[in-house]
Amino acid sequence: MIVPLALRLNHRPFFLAFVYIVISSMLKSYPSVGDSALYLGLLGLFAYELKDMQFSFFLFSGYVGVSLLSPVMHNLWIWRGTGNANFYFATAIGYACLQIILVIESVSAMLNHDRMLTKLSTSKLQNVKS
Repeated sequence: MIVPLALRLNHRPFFLAFVYIVISSMLKSYPSVGDSALYLGLLGLFAYELKDMQFSFFLFSGYVGVSLLSPVMHNLWIWRGTGNANFYFATAIGYACLQIILVIESVSAMLNHDRMLTKLSTSKLQNVKS
């Protein structure tokens, strides 16, 4: 994933670093809040380019749901002893799925934004020439 993303997003190095941060936090075995705080804080830098993301409400709701369920499941598993590791693992799987959707949606929205800019610049260039 590193080389194809670097070749495709070579004109946007800061967004490429954002995508690499999301991917590295996605591949961790035990995710933490600090991992997501870094890339979710950087997400605001690309608000204009990513305004056309299709599943932004789903992602927001999913992140809120996972952030509410993770401490509950951890409490059931570790402190109360009524749950097992599968409860906590299920929230980690849900969190990983949300990160995958975020990467796919953000990269496709950025590429669509770049295509739109290219189309607009070529059409204005043709109008100037004629």
